[in-house]
Amino acid sequence: MHQTNQRPQPKRLTLCVLAAVAAFAPLYAQAECAPTGGAMTWSSGDCTISATTGGVASTTSTAAVTVESGASVGTLTNSQSISNSGGDAIANAGAIASISNASTISSTSTTGSGINNSGTITGIMNQNGATISGSSVGVTNGSAATIGTLENAGALAGNVAIYNAGIIGQIDNPGVISGASYAIDNTSTGSLGPINNSGVIMGNIKNESASDLVLNGASGKQNGDFIGQNGQLGTITNPNSNVVLGSGNIYLGDNVDVSGHALNNTGAKLVVGQNVAITGNYSQAAGATLQVNVSPGAVANGNRASDSGYGRLVVSGSATIAPGSSVALQPLSTAFGSIALVAGQRFVVVDASSQGTQYNEKTLNYSAAGFNGAVSGQAVTADGRSDLLVTLGTTSTSTPGDGTGTGTGTGTGSGTVTPPNTGSLATQPNAGASLDGLTSYTGYENQNLLNLYNAALALGSTGSTSEINRAGVQLSPALQSSSAQAAAAPTFDSLNIVAAHSNSVRIAQADGAQSGIATGEASPKWGAWGQAFGGHAGQGVIDGVDGYSANYGGFLIGADRAINDRWRAGGVFTYSNTLVDGTENAAGSSTRVNAYGLLGYASYAGSPWYVDMSAGVIQQNFDSTRVVDFQGFSGVANGSYSGQQYVMNAEFGWPLALGKATLTPIARLDYSYQHQGSYTESGGNGAALAVDATHETSVRSTLGGKLERGFSTHYGIVEPSVAIAWTHEYNHSRLVTGARYAGDPLGQTSFTTVGASPVSDLADIGVGVTLLRGNTLTLSARYDLQAGSHFTSQTGSLRIRELF
Repeated sequence: MHQTNQRPQPKRLTLCVLAAVAAFAPLYAQAECAPTGGAMTWSSGDCTISATTGGVASTTSTAAVTVESGASVGTLTNSQSISNSGGDAIANAGAIASISNASTISSTSTTGSGINNSGTITGIMNQNGATISGSSVGVTNGSAATIGTLENAGALAGNVAIYNAGIIGQIDNPGVISGASYAIDNTSTGSLGPINNSGVIMGNIKNESASDLVLNGASGKQNGDFIGQNGQLGTITNPNSNVVLGSGNIYLGDNVDVSGHALNNTGAKLVVGQNVAITGNYSQAAGATLQVNVSPGAVANGNRASDSGYGRLVVSGSATIAPGSSVALQPLSTAFGSIALVAGQRFVVVDASSQGTQYNEKTLNYSAAGFNGAVSGQAVTADGRSDLLVTLGTTSTSTPGDGTGTGTGTGTGSGTVTPPNTGSLATQPNAGASLDGLTSYTGYENQNLLNLYNAALALGSTGSTSEINRAGVQLSPALQSSSAQAAAAPTFDSLNIVAAHSNSVRIAQADGAQSGIATGEASPKWGAWGQAFGGHAGQGVIDGVDGYSANYGGFLIGADRAINDRWRAGGVFTYSNTLVDGTENAAGSSTRVNAYGLLGYASYAGSPWYVDMSAGVIQQNFDSTRVVDFQGFSGVANGSYSGQQYVMNAEFGWPLALGKATLTPIARLDYSYQHQGSYTESGGNGAALAVDATHETSVRSTLGGKLERGFSTHYGIVEPSVAIAWTHEYNHSRLVTGARYAGDPLGQTSFTTVGASPVSDLADIGVGVTLLRGNTLTLSARYDLQAGSHFTSQTGSLRIRELF
């Protein structure tokens, strides 16, 4: 019985083994799918698409790889290409253990997805260098679908990169997720776990579910970037819950809309490099950090929602920062330069509604990379807004320990803010004055002026003397005094022209034989005349004040009448247009002056002496453009203001016959009072100035002589002349101009600049020629040159006169 009972055992074991093999034979037969190049259905086992098998492609609405409902398959490993131009690349309605992509999964259909999941996928791994993309959607997860983990180390892209209406356990992204419309779109039915981003998520993010959107960043020195497309700010739209920044380093280049809710930084380092708008509230826990990047060449535009000088959170609601939380300033270096943080700089790092805001500013941990002084914080409230203002001081202190033996060492000391005196480093007085005024600013309200202030302080630490001089001159209204001097040149030219006109009329009336000039003219009662003129004036550096180059042109239209044989009187309208360009450090800045004037004049002919007199008023309208451009700052300020110039002139001459010529010794006195009104510039990015009214007086004497001789030609009488004179200026006072920065209504930034001393002595040389035709018509051309120390002026004119 025992032996009988033992014999059947091998047979039964063989039968069992055979039965098991027969049962598993179909699975083994289907364990490796068999791609044929066209669309395929994957129903069981693992599937490998490689160089050996070739890729899978479809051009119809049928997916390139389909897993049907009810099917349960293993791992899809792709190292070739799965593509479809008519629909989805992969469509899953069953259950997939995992998808591992080392090459390309793509749909170029306008309605297709790279992966379209309506079933279950435990995990998707897009490897480094690989791509999952869809012209419509990169990865679609339907309303009844589940993806356990979606990991992207390569590129995941689409008009919408990830669309979720079902469940995604978590997203791990060390690669790039990019969506033209949305990088991630989670609908109201979607359940989305944490997004762990150590790479770049480029594009808008939308979460319409009632569950919080949790974002985590990178570790170490790397950031996980949440940014918009094409270098622009993106938007995180989260209307039904909070956005939570959990851990890691997060660079936020997206505005966040959590209206009715909050952006809660519970433990991350939040890095901002520009103004980021938060619609809703903001909170920051004790273990979290706000890092503000400070860029070289920072330029603010006065709009807190778009200021690009350094990072800032602009919160529509309240902002709460817990005691023990951290705020850090991080200066950046780029191809355009670097910026150094220096004592006295102040940064508005959070701008929130004053209602409900609590910064706990005295209990925060402040730091500034590369800066050794104290860093402190201050809450400043104005106009319904509350700002967290971070100030760099000079004395580094730390708070006491907390009694546990560990100490906090927070560095929140209140060291006295003593900014470096950038102005003292300037060697040009006006440069030093404007910089001293700027660094006296202690306000915070005007972000443009605050950014200019910071850039000037940084320049004092890193700039050369020449760079500091250049910046200081550009920040001053020094060109205003130059413009006043340049605007006076056409006025004095007009006086010279009037005197020359009176002289030509007098000579035309004189007896040709006695005067040596046979004009043959009679003595009409009335005369009308016009003259056009143009010239150039240039001045070099005087008293440390940069010079200018001016070009001007204009015309005169006048009429006069003989009162009797000795007196003639008249009036003239003058117009001139002058363009004054700054030179040296003021190069790039300019002022245009339009001047309109009325002059009255009279002439008395003695025997043989004469006296010419004139007086008038000139209305001058100035339009200035002042360019400020130095490391860390750029701006253009525009000004518009008016002025008046009052002038009087008297000339005495004694013509002497010198053969057939006439030599006339001349003595002349000129008086001028010039007033410029106050004005406030516009633009300038904080460099705009409010400039006080100014005035200056000039008293000049001129001694010289003029030689004339007439020649008869068939064209008429031609009369060449040459004049040489010495002009002396008696008033040596320099034009003093007071100004302050327009963004400082309290006047803390007031300063004074001084113009160049007037040129004391000038050599004046003039040559001309006059053609007298008949008894009434006269044509004249003239060239005048004035030259003095660092100054030259040249004027050419053409006059026509008709007596009747």
